[in-house]
Amino acid sequence: MIGVIDYGAGNLRSMFNAISRIAKSTGQDVVITNDPDLLRSADKLILPGVGAFGSVMYDIKKNKIDEFVKEWIKKGLPFMGVCVGLQVLFEFGYEMGTHEGIGIFKGEVIKFKKAAPIPHIGWNQISVVKETPFFSKEDDGKYFYFVHSYYVNPKDKNIINTFTDYQGEVFTSSVYSDNVFAVQFHPEKSHQNGAEVIKKFVLL
Repeated sequence: MIGVIDYGAGNLRSMFNAISRIAKSTGQDVVITNDPDLLRSADKLILPGVGAFGSVMYDIKKNKIDEFVKEWIKKGLPFMGVCVGLQVLFEFGYEMGTHEGIGIFKGEVIKFKKAAPIPHIGWNQISVVKETPFFSKEDDGKYFYFVHSYYVNPKDKNIINTFTDYQGEVFTSSVYSDNVFAVQFHPEKSHQNGAEVIKKFVLL
């Protein structure tokens, strides 16, 4: 079973539907919930992200999802973060003030400095930094759909899976480390390219 974390932000239905379509073809069930007991029965976990870093972390902490995510990742179980679900894995974010993240990775979430217009909305390409179960050199140049004004700045550059250039500002568009994979783009809005990424996670 695949668990999709619902921390109360709403608007997660498109992600749930995209995962469900792919999971169904592999005989897997999908549950969307904020109940840690139910999520513990899953084999894989997805943290989608909708909203600003500060408000998302407020909801995550209110539902004690931060401790559950730490526990899950520490056990070495498959985990995927999407958009703000990537950003909150880092130590600090500066959207809507300064806020602590879950802190799985060292680093911060910063605003685009020189790129315009902001937010970065629309299709953009990825450049593959290292080969992982999710991206190979054959995926270099593929387009994915982005909606964001902030991006992660990892201290450990070895976790960077892909980067993307937006108006001359290069940012990390996905990370991969052990059992954790997370992306800045929205795979559920990225048509076939996005479906392929979701399928790779579902089939782990």
